[in-house]
Amino acid sequence: MEFIYMKQPLKMPAYEEIVQKRGVPDAAIAYIGDDLPDIPVMRRAGLAVAVGDAVPEVKRRRTTQRKLSPATARSARRLNSFSNPKACGRR
Repeated sequence: MEFIYMKQPLKMPAYEEIVQKRGVPDAAIAYIGDDLPDIPVMRRAGLAVAVGDAVPEVKRRRTTQRKLSPATARSARRLNSFSNPKACGRR
């Protein structure tokens, strides 16, 4: 991972910095969130992933597999398996 920002009370400034430094569109960004401050960035990112124990509001903002291409949907399922151990048989 090239960019990791932790303990950021406001997520959007870090997101904007990454977009500016890399020169990538929102559609090319994957974002993993779990709490309410993540929602604004999840609305913009091309792939929004909610971890298994995310608050319900964040889970509602995740990118649904119906909206993804088949290849991206496979990637989203794989990401979900890491964040949700029960989804892939781990406990």
